[in-house]
Amino acid sequence: KSESFAHRPLVSVIIPVHDTPEDMLRAAIGSVRAQLYDRWELCIADDASRAPHMRAILEEFAAADPRIRIAWHPVNGHIAQASIPPLPWRQATGWPCWSSPGISTSSSPSRC
Repeated sequence: KSESFAHRPLVSVIIPVHDTPEDMLRAAIGSVRAQLYDRWELCIADDASRAPHMRAILEEFAAADPRIRIAWHPVNGHIAQASIPPLPWRQATGWPCWSSPGISTSSSPSRC
């Protein structure tokens, strides 16, 4: 188990979102919460979503798990603006790992 690892860094999973379909959003957040390694934080950057389910779902998950943090961007800046500092990085305190619902990505040096 991961509790026996000699080195247990905090991994910050950063996900920019904008009007993500509800099933994909729940699946993305659920996949992070289901990890066996428990030293993670999930930093979600909402890029001024207008879909009503977005705020409700993000607040639901943030209330249920203190490792989930939401950064609310007031203006839609598209993926480029939602993915760059300072928005999601402001929330992250661990080793950064970028992700996006429905897209498998990694960012050096994290090698997610």
